[in-house]
Amino acid sequence: MPLPEIGNPNMEALKKGLCNLDAHVANLKQYGPKIVVAINHFYNDPQDELEVLRQRCAELGVRFALSDAFALGGKGAEDLAREVLAACEGEPKPLTFCYPADAHVLEKVQAVATKVYGAGKVTLSDAARKDLKAIEALGFEKLPVCIAKTPLSLTADPKVMGAPKGFELPVQRFILNAGAGFVVVTTGAIMRMPGLPKTPAAYNIDVKDGKITGLA
Repeated sequence: MPLPEIGNPNMEALKKGLCNLDAHVANLKQYGPKIVVAINHFYNDPQDELEVLRQRCAELGVRFALSDAFALGGKGAEDLAREVLAACEGEPKPLTFCYPADAHVLEKVQAVATKVYGAGKVTLSDAARKDLKAIEALGFEKLPVCIAKTPLSLTADPKVMGAPKGFELPVQRFILNAGAGFVVVTTGAIMRMPGLPKTPAAYNIDVKDGKITGLA
């Protein structure tokens, strides 16, 4: 759904989007521990849409809770907390990682791309190949990876919706952060430190008559 319309009831769109929930739950199941799905509850969420989500979580065998923490604070998160406590009961399942710690950087990217995103293969740009050679020459080819990718899609293309399989994940650069101890892997055109809306609050800040305005 277009972003301005996501607050409107639309059962058809919700059902089409369940594949995203399925994909994220399947990903988390690979790691071992039990899963709790938390739904951020909005005041205008239709009850029948919430029931569809609850039913799908039951089908997937995972716990489900509505969270009203934003509106009600701690009280609004009590149901979620109870589900988390229930999930913690019993023998804990061992934690399984996506890739071995001593694997090559490229193997780690391929593991995340195929096991988590659903890609069929990883492709490297010429610049990425040069980066990789430089990292290997410095002896940092077994560092963990931090993949910089759009959050709007499981692919590197923010326009691709759903949970596609078998696509190519294009790697543009390998950026060594030796001091921090990891390699940043960029896929597609992405700002590595966004954290800001399209119109940042800084635009409203000014100094008038010696006083700072626009901070409220």
